[in-house]
Amino acid sequence: MLLAVLLLAFLATKTCAARGDEIDFEEAEAIARGEVDFEPEKVLVRAVQRGLDAHLYWAVSLSTVNAAGVTEDCATVLVDAKTGTTETQRC
Repeated sequence: MLLAVLLLAFLATKTCAARGDEIDFEEAEAIARGEVDFEPEKVLVRAVQRGLDAHLYWAVSLSTVNAAGVTEDCATVLVDAKTGTTETQRC
């Protein structure tokens, strides 16, 4: 029983330590803003885990609206939290 608790504590510290050098949501937003050719008025940042190893990505949605409230420009940028590489999808 004690061995199981120690093993669980060890795994928990390794998991937390591994996330220390990842890109945070503010950095992901800055990276995403650099990927689009418009100045967004609205920004939404969400954490997304993909794959069997639950690899962390930031999905950053950026948009502008006109005076009538209709979306004019929009894009979602997927930012890899470990490497900072991006994939951009225009709306």
